[in-house]
Amino acid sequence: MKTTFLTFISIFLIGFSAYSQNNKEFELKNFKSEEDFDKAIKFLYTGDDYYEDGIDAYDKALEYFLKASELNPDNADLNFKMGICYYYTNNHFESLNYYNKAIQLDSNVSEIILYRIAQGHQFRLKFDKAIEYYSEFISNYTKKDRDMWISETDKRIEECNEGKQLIENFVGGLVVNIANVNSKYIDHSPLITADESTMYFTSRRPNNNNDDVDENGRLFEDIYFAKKNADGIWQAAENIGLPLNTKNHDATIGVSADGKKLYLYDGKKGNILVSELVEGSWSKPKALPAPINSKYQETAISFSPDGKKHIL
Repeated sequence: MKTTFLTFISIFLIGFSAYSQNNKEFELKNFKSEEDFDKAIKFLYTGDDYYEDGIDAYDKALEYFLKASELNPDNADLNFKMGICYYYTNNHFESLNYYNKAIQLDSNVSEIILYRIAQGHQFRLKFDKAIEYYSEFISNYTKKDRDMWISETDKRIEECNEGKQLIENFVGGLVVNIANVNSKYIDHSPLITADESTMYFTSRRPNNNNDDVDENGRLFEDIYFAKKNADGIWQAAENIGLPLNTKNHDATIGVSADGKKLYLYDGKKGNILVSELVEGSWSKPKALPAPINSKYQETAISFSPDGKKHIL
């Protein structure tokens, strides 16, 4: 019954799109002036260049897509790509707004638009709605990689069902944004010492080394830390500085229980590094020996409290 209902909605959207929505292409006739058209095309093409570079460049792509959208907010493909960019730059909630607008402008904007809409509902905890869209998506998807999408969709539906159970059996809890630690930029991979007094994490936020950017003009990742005060409140985060932060990507992947060893990922060579806290200062990071590091990439590490066992 739900699938039938959603099929009706999809058919309705197709008709609705054909008669009530206006998918405006990036053509001169759709702009107020040639100047606006030239600006929009420049923003769009620059955003597309970053978009083609993959997930790591989606933040830059979104920056230009937003500028293009100011001049043409009613292009289905642009709205779809903006939804993708928001999703992969940790703004899952915002992504659904753009997916919905994209499908209203053009119901055929993407073969996976229903899957993306389902994801948006899932992250808003609208699990039943998400399951409906996941089911509708896979029932209509017929391309050669269907088996892969079946596996992925089944996994997502399982997550939704588990989410429903967790909500039904909720016993209390609170998620709080640590305002002094978080920023509007990408902050990830937090590590907290065993005594819960210090947090180390990775961020792309601007710092004193504004020239420290990659080939795409994006800031390299740096390591930051924050401490709790006597009242248990996290204080403002600070850049950990040299010698841990370099002119390349520097990321946290592990901290010892006593907080005196910090494990880092060397983005240039793909190795695991370790730095030791000696008399209040961090030593220059050194690569762990073989067989921990190899000719391949080692991107994560876990270890026993006594530090004698390492798991990669």
